[in-house]
Amino acid sequence: MDIEKKLHELRIFIGKHGLFGAKEKILLAISGGVDSVVMGRLMVALGQPFGVVHCNFKLRGEASDGDEAFVKQLANEWKSQFFSTSFDTIAFAEENGLSIQMAARELRYGYFSTLSAQQGNAKIATAHHVNDALETILLNLTHGTGFRGLSGITPARDHFVRPMLAFTGEEIREIAGALALKWREDASNAKDDYERNKLRHRVVPVLEELNPSLGATLKDTLVRLWTTDAAIRGGLEVWQASHVVEKEGYTEVALKGAGEHLMFYLYEYLKAKTSLPYKSFKQLEASIGEGTSGKLFFTDTHQINLDRGRLIISRTGEDEGEEPIFVDANDKEVVFQFGKLSCQTLAMPVAIDRSEGVALLDADCLRFPLELRRWREGDSFVPLGMSGQKKISDFMIDAKIPVNLKSRVYVLLSGGEVVWVVGKRIDDRCKITAATSRVYKLSVC
Repeated sequence: MDIEKKLHELRIFIGKHGLFGAKEKILLAISGGVDSVVMGRLMVALGQPFGVVHCNFKLRGEASDGDEAFVKQLANEWKSQFFSTSFDTIAFAEENGLSIQMAARELRYGYFSTLSAQQGNAKIATAHHVNDALETILLNLTHGTGFRGLSGITPARDHFVRPMLAFTGEEIREIAGALALKWREDASNAKDDYERNKLRHRVVPVLEELNPSLGATLKDTLVRLWTTDAAIRGGLEVWQASHVVEKEGYTEVALKGAGEHLMFYLYEYLKAKTSLPYKSFKQLEASIGEGTSGKLFFTDTHQINLDRGRLIISRTGEDEGEEPIFVDANDKEVVFQFGKLSCQTLAMPVAIDRSEGVALLDADCLRFPLELRRWREGDSFVPLGMSGQKKISDFMIDAKIPVNLKSRVYVLLSGGEVVWVVGKRIDDRCKITAATSRVYKLSVC
């Protein structure tokens, strides 16, 4: 084993994918297993500054504590700062309805992200290698996936970097042997209790029989997949720039002008933003094809409304626990969840402003304090230009307000009566007339 050659390959890989600078301090996730120990030892050889981070999941009793002590000793030998934490993984899994593996993953990455932020957004290096990427691709295929899932594990994502993707698992063990390194073996890795282990022990050996050069083939394939993934991300960014508009508290997505790639871009965007399941996306796609409007789709965090050639995406539960806001006569500005009101009292004459975001009311018609709140079922008013009462729910239908934005509509009340559907229409009974002497002007932004 030519260690210098492997170090050169590692330098090239780090530079090619822009993982981190030669003098940039990173945090190495060291479990104590062979992959992470080799990663640490190679970073020492490269002269790369780093700290060591370790998670003790308390799943193997004394063995877990032994892993932590071993990694702490390595950090001392490498003269690196040591960070560690412990978890009650079983309790977390039971509380959140997760498998032990998923619970450990959530705990681990949550801690890594917190630590990264505390250390000035430091990059976290994990020891995933080429064989891990293959297992991930196979798992994704088994559960159902799109192109992203076929790219496996990428060299960099957010603040996580994976320099050991330069090597196969076999190469890593050869490096460990050449450097006479010691590491800790996790007995659970030899069992077939987990899906990944089943693939590792039963499926991958068959693939290696079919292709004895599987490692080298995988390296080449991954590079091509990562390159294609980057190109797709570029196309998605161009589509988003021209079709996605972030507004105050919600997002609009135009459904026209993307041609045959619309559904591909739309799914990738919605999956990343809202975690929309593919099954739900297929229902949305069918509704788009049928030209359906007003239909709602839900995820745990968002609601998506198909509305006349566009999607309106908003977060769920954003109106829970909100109390009314009272507006005094001398208030100049009032802030609410989705904007603010500028308020002033003016003497007549006043220039007429017909903008939707402006309300000009007869000040002597109002009883302070005014009340600003979300509309409620049963609310009604007399829309400007009409003589009879109209339910606000019916007014919103006529105004073609998307279903999932109706909860964002506010009303301003005086003496318990609606005098303005904020940003939409004032009440006819409080309009300016020839007899008006003072005007109460409101602007919403």
